[in-house]
Amino acid sequence: MVKIQKKYANGKQIQNAFQTNGVLLDDEWAALFKESNFLIGLSIDGPHHLHEAHRVDKGGQPTFDRVMRGMETLKRNDIEFNTLSWRLRTPPESRDNCSAALPIRCEYLDILNLAAQLRFSGEPSK
Repeated sequence: MVKIQKKYANGKQIQNAFQTNGVLLDDEWAALFKESNFLIGLSIDGPHHLHEAHRVDKGGQPTFDRVMRGMETLKRNDIEFNTLSWRLRTPPESRDNCSAALPIRCEYLDILNLAAQLRFSGEPSK
């Protein structure tokens, strides 16, 4: 994709972004992102206890520690990243403190509210 962009850019600046849960990020991926100046979105749903309540792998295993390793890979390779979090079925006091409790410091933190998203799409919210 990046090769095609470079070939047909005709002097235009192209920016790429990539959203990931980070569990498979390694230095090889980081080199590609760095070379092509990708902005990475890292999906993490709050501190350990909130994230683990909703983000498991296909085998039902927790992912928080792997997401954090992916984040460390991004930091170690000086890759710009932001975070994206879903506020799911968690108590309001947990949702309100979600961003403050995240163990990450980045330029932008996007928190999407699932209930609001469902109402907007016309589907019933729970």
